[in-house]
Amino acid sequence: MTAVQAVLSLDMVDFETAVCQESRAAELWSEDDALFIRIRYGTEMTLDDVEEMGEITKEIWDDKKVRILSDMRGLKSITREARKFTSRNNSKLKDNVTASAILIGNPISTMIGNLIMRINQPPFPTQLFTDVDDAKQWLSDFKT
Repeated sequence: MTAVQAVLSLDMVDFETAVCQESRAAELWSEDDALFIRIRYGTEMTLDDVEEMGEITKEIWDDKKVRILSDMRGLKSITREARKFTSRNNSKLKDNVTASAILIGNPISTMIGNLIMRINQPPFPTQLFTDVDDAKQWLSDFKT
């Protein structure tokens, strides 16, 4: 079992056929219409990290509609520039993202999750979760 499987226990992912890529800050993988992002433990997210992850996600989903499960529990901090970039670029995702579930747990990930929900106001259904099974169940309602 890989670290990704152990952390998320995603029974809906077939890791034999999933498309997997890594960045400095995260592991990203997809299968069918689901994109999974796990922020590495202790990550101090920078603008470069956010831009790199954006490029990887574009490669992975290739203009198709996707559901996103982001595990932010490993996030240690995020720079102001990275937050601003994310806020400005959320509207560009509306044509590709059907729903986004964000796993939170530590104080930083909770703060970032709340910031995303209140300030960025994503143009697609977005929900914060502390339990991965609840997040998966909620996302299953948006399967295309």
